[in-house]
Amino acid sequence: MPNLIRLERILSQNLTIHKAKINCLSLMIIAIITAQSSNLKR
Repeated sequence: MPNLIRLERILSQNLTIHKAKINCLSLMIIAIITAQSSNLKR
């Protein structure tokens, strides 16, 4: 997934948090964009 790698690179350049947290954050962002919603009832 090239988008995930690019997003991780951008986040790591701008945030000073552990790589595992950047990976998790990237996956959540990609999931919300893919689902086009953040509604927890669904």
